[in-house]
Amino acid sequence: MSPRDIKVIVSRFFREDNVKQQSSRDDLITGYMKIKLGVTNMPVELCGDTDELVANQEQISESESCNEESKNETPQPAEVSERNEKEQRKVSKLAPEDAILRIQSRSRGILLRGEIAFQQRNEQMFIRMRPRGNEANTASKSILDDEYMRKKLHQKENAEDFVNSLDSLRISLHEEIGFEVKERLKEERTKWITDQLTKNGSVPENLDKFYKQDQIEQEEKTAAEPQKKKSGKDGKKSKSGDGKKGKKSKGPVEVEVEEPPLGEQLKTTKAFKKEITQFETVWKNRIECSEIQSQKYDAELAKDSIILAQAEEEVRIHVDEMLILNLSKMKASQSSGKKSKAKKGKKGKKSKKKGKKEKPLPGSKISDLKNMDTDQMLSILIENELINNASEVKIRDIVGVSDTIANLDDQARSSENERWMPKNPSISQLKSIIADYCIFPLGSSTIKKSVHEIHNVKSIMIYGPSGSGKTMMAELIATELGALFINLSPERLNGKFEGKVGATKLVHMAFTVAKNPRYAPVVIYLDNCEEFFQSTKKKKKNPVDKNGPVRFQKDFITYKNQCLTLDDRVIIIGTSRNPEKADKKCLKGRTGFFDRFVYFPCPHYHERVTLWQHFIVQCIEQTGIKHLKQATPCLDFGSLAMVSEGFSSGMMKKSVQTLFNANQFFQKRRLGWLSEEALVKVLITNYIVTEDDNARFFDFTCQITDLDSRRKLLCGDKNDGGKNTQKPKKGKKS
Repeated sequence: MSPRDIKVIVSRFFREDNVKQQSSRDDLITGYMKIKLGVTNMPVELCGDTDELVANQEQISESESCNEESKNETPQPAEVSERNEKEQRKVSKLAPEDAILRIQSRSRGILLRGEIAFQQRNEQMFIRMRPRGNEANTASKSILDDEYMRKKLHQKENAEDFVNSLDSLRISLHEEIGFEVKERLKEERTKWITDQLTKNGSVPENLDKFYKQDQIEQEEKTAAEPQKKKSGKDGKKSKSGDGKKGKKSKGPVEVEVEEPPLGEQLKTTKAFKKEITQFETVWKNRIECSEIQSQKYDAELAKDSIILAQAEEEVRIHVDEMLILNLSKMKASQSSGKKSKAKKGKKGKKSKKKGKKEKPLPGSKISDLKNMDTDQMLSILIENELINNASEVKIRDIVGVSDTIANLDDQARSSENERWMPKNPSISQLKSIIADYCIFPLGSSTIKKSVHEIHNVKSIMIYGPSGSGKTMMAELIATELGALFINLSPERLNGKFEGKVGATKLVHMAFTVAKNPRYAPVVIYLDNCEEFFQSTKKKKKNPVDKNGPVRFQKDFITYKNQCLTLDDRVIIIGTSRNPEKADKKCLKGRTGFFDRFVYFPCPHYHERVTLWQHFIVQCIEQTGIKHLKQATPCLDFGSLAMVSEGFSSGMMKKSVQTLFNANQFFQKRRLGWLSEEALVKVLITNYIVTEDDNARFFDFTCQITDLDSRRKLLCGDKNDGGKNTQKPKKGKKS
């Protein structure tokens, strides 16, 4: 299998199951944008970068076009006619035999190159290094799409039929088993109440201990196990001591070897076993006559798997309410003749414990926000250009190579250095990380609930050089999920929501809108997030402006830790090109803002080769000029990848786009403007990532992952031979 076959695939149902909800949300946002801003689309990135790109293109177009005109003979009509006449004269001077030979050699060369390319393409298709023909793919794709839509339609009709018939099935099930379940549950609970009366001599207040009795019995068993082991050991010692004194052992002594105890079943094996038994009992022997019939519901199966549990739960709640009411009456009659002050005092203490509540959020105290609903908050965010439309980027559009090639490249680089450095992640690894932490949990509420609390991520920080794809990843997550994109970058907040309450008001509105399930899923984007989380301590050098982005720091941390729960389909994505400027305590820890940190490095050699090819082919397809495809095999992508070391993928793409835009006049003419030299000239004008920049990112990675502290401990243990090297703590003298 080729690296292209091993892909991170995002399911279509993440968006298709919530089409109605997302379309109504998008219609509401576009309506507010028309009213407040007079536009229907608000891009994520501001126009400053595009202006610089246009200026760069104009500068290059003025200089490079002149050079190309001088080199490739400027295509003026008079000069073109002269050149054609000269070529015709040369051809007319040739003898007929020489002309025939020249035509034959060129035609044979063209045919031979075509045959070689055809054979190479077939070999690559045979070993699965190249997809099949486009015509077959398009035909099969259209057939698959039609079949998919047909099945979706049947699925929708059957789902509506199932929902409409649930009530009738529930009523019939209540009539069948309702009385039996009620009597059984009542008998279990009355038996437990009588046992409690005989043991404690008092009536229980509620049924909480009844539901916890299995847990209490298990705790008692675990507490009794060590006592049994001790008693067993003492008995063995006493037996061995008696009758063996003065006796010598004759012959070899047989030693009994105890067999190791088998380990308990893991949760995964239990879950597998449960699913296999369910398949064998329910689904294995089912006869499905047709595809349409297989999608219809089975009344008996629906009763057993869905409605039975719901009906039993309803009956249980009814029985519990009735018994608790009877228990309260019995308790009142039992304690009617007794009056004790101590019990009253205990009741007062309990009421104090119950009275403890969580701290209210800072924004709930602001009078302007008390009578404001989420739609009004959304309109204010749109008015301040904080709701953006993410550009269409899919995870399959990201080009990269396999992890093994990247690891080999990093091993060759790290072997030269004495100090160990962590390997840079490849593009395929970054895609899988973003999919696991951001896309899959937010795409479905069932997946998010099944994820363990440790791996359930609320916020993630992406850091790396400019142009490494940080903003693109945030837009990719929003595109794959159809998420609402809230942009709270410092550039957007400059000069907005000022004053004592302004920062709290904005953060409260943003998180209230994000928590609303009507707008889910939501991506909160913080570009240049290091400006929010700088240290607020007084500094002599480079003091921090407290009226700048730092004023949002406290509210961001409070709302992320208190407002967002694990059930909310919200992800906060922060990006930074200068992460060392931020305070590490604000970024990580119990009171920190980010849960995960991901480094986006510059692409390595093999990735740069594929990126150059991809960007050039992409620009050629956008221009729609066919003869440019013949020029791409002539380019030396290996040398381009060598020269472009230290440049990010964004800079490479920008240089290709700049060259194509600067040579729009020459694209329709077969001239040699597309070359390695021209690409390198444009590439040099961009920012290059130096060794100092890589050292900055490496130091930040070591600090944020505690790599330095672990390395110091290991080095200390090696130098001292395992002795404790802890320094005495400073304190009072003894």
